[in-house]
Amino acid sequence: MRSSNAFRFEHWGYCSINWGKDRRLLASHACARATFFVLPVLLAFLLSGCQIGASLSSSAVTYVTFTPSTSYTTAMTAITNLGLRHTSPCKNNVIVPDGASTRWTRWESLDEQSSFDGGLPRTLWVTSTVLAPSDWPTRLQSLAIVSSLTQSVNMSCGAYQADATPTPGVPYYLTMAEAGAYAHVSIGLESKGSPALTYDQAVTALNDLGLRLADPCREQQLQGRSVTASKWTPVGQQQQYAKTRQLVVATTTDASDQWQGQAQTIAKGTSVQTPYKPIC
Repeated sequence: MRSSNAFRFEHWGYCSINWGKDRRLLASHACARATFFVLPVLLAFLLSGCQIGASLSSSAVTYVTFTPSTSYTTAMTAITNLGLRHTSPCKNNVIVPDGASTRWTRWESLDEQSSFDGGLPRTLWVTSTVLAPSDWPTRLQSLAIVSSLTQSVNMSCGAYQADATPTPGVPYYLTMAEAGAYAHVSIGLESKGSPALTYDQAVTALNDLGLRLADPCREQQLQGRSVTASKWTPVGQQQQYAKTRQLVVATTTDASDQWQGQAQTIAKGTSVQTPYKPIC
């Protein structure tokens, strides 16, 4: 666990500044040291008429604040519809004991539903996938459930634990080389014949496992290029799910090496087909 004293350390904090929807200047939980250095720069920008945080990089991990009434599953559906996914920017903070390697970093779920639905502010770290439009920050900011976007300057992270060798039964993060597998997930049925999970619940459960919505044929056409705003179409699979209870997903570096078994446990009767290669 990241809370283990033997494997825990923290940066001294983080401070970021951006403009919210109502053009008010917003500041994150800033520590005194950051404020001391940032304020002179901030004043200089304001006096010169510049806007801070007016534009966001489409490739950076972004901190999204949602409105107080937004539920975790609603937020997850909104970001996945745009070709984004939930992530953890702290995952590279690994304490490596003697003889260990970051290759065997112990996996942790992305699930933040309890803290998200149980308190304020309601925030998530998100990152883009190959299916996101080039102007996704603008599209995300325009959603009624989104209050603000911030790209961090620095932040406080607890450390993840790495092992010298894999421990049987313990899930570990996939490497860049291992991620990217496609899968076809069929959600089980309840006794009355309806899906065991709603679309929002299914997408959220899979995203919490580090699995993103995917479109293998579309991604093959893109060949790594970003989707231009004019040619982009929503990534959500609501219509397909309503007819078949099935979702097409891909693994990411937020997934574990036990992702197939984990996905089968999100609802009774759920099955996973991988590798998945549709006819394009």
